Amino acid sequence: MSLTRHTRVEKRWVEGEVVFVKREDLTCDFPGPPFSKVRGLYPVLSHLKDAGVSHVGYMETAISMAGWGICWICDHLGLTPIIFYPRYKGGYKYNQPFQMLAWSYFRSIILPVEKPNLQSINYYVAKRRFHELFPEGHFLPLGLPFPETVQAVSDEVQFHTPKHCLTGSIVVCAGSGAMAAGIVKGVSELGLTPTLHAILVHKKSEKGMGVKILEMSNTVSASLVKGSECSLTALKVHDLGYDYTDREMIRTGFPCNEYYDRKAYKFIHDNIHKLRKPILFWNIGA
Repeated sequence: MSLTRHTRVEKRWVEGEVVFVKREDLTCDFPGPPFSKVRGLYPVLSHLKDAGVSHVGYMETAISMAGWGICWICDHLGLTPIIFYPRYKGGYKYNQPFQMLAWSYFRSIILPVEKPNLQSINYYVAKRRFHELFPEGHFLPLGLPFPETVQAVSDEVQFHTPKHCLTGSIVVCAGSGAMAAGIVKGVSELGLTPTLHAILVHKKSEKGMGVKILEMSNTVSASLVKGSECSLTALKVHDLGYDYTDREMIRTGFPCNEYYDRKAYKFIHDNIHKLRKPILFWNIGA
């Protein structure tokens, strides 16, 4: 069982050019999130349950839909999710009001991290608190970068995406890098050689993210990442100057997340005549 479904590819027009859109925002049925990052999460949580874990913790950002997906799958499995969130001095920010509603819909325990700092620091504060409260529980890593997720995305590439869309340029946003890694793994195993453009959603090392994506893909040697041709695919990571909390409001004509995917869609719009054809936009969430 996975709780996720295969998604279609639609044809759109940008500046007179065809862009194929992989509608991964349709991965889940409501009350699951419109968000393909939950691919592979069911087996991860199922294995934890089989190992005797009853409480699962996660440090959420003020923007992500990961906590929603965790709560949804925990509800199916009979696990109790513990979601930590950054409590800001001025009240809720960004997506937090909706996040609270989504988490509360399920059997969730919601706890604040006071005086939030960098995401990595918030994570360790929350993890320590979680293990104080639930010493037998399991705390999930930031961004959910699971091998099961990479494999599930790879399967979606290989078996549920038209091959003619995978031979030119593939454009995807990059948060943790797991989705891009799945795409690399999928096209590599098909023997295809597109150029994958991974668009950073926040300021980060382009080289570091490239190495991370290739390491997670388990298909291409990490030593080959230089923004140039690799043995199986070309990977180019782009930092366009966005902060994580910056919203990109370009119009898309389909549900597309302004903190994540629209940043990658804007890259397509601005470079449409330079990109190798055909162009496939991998829309992770809505």
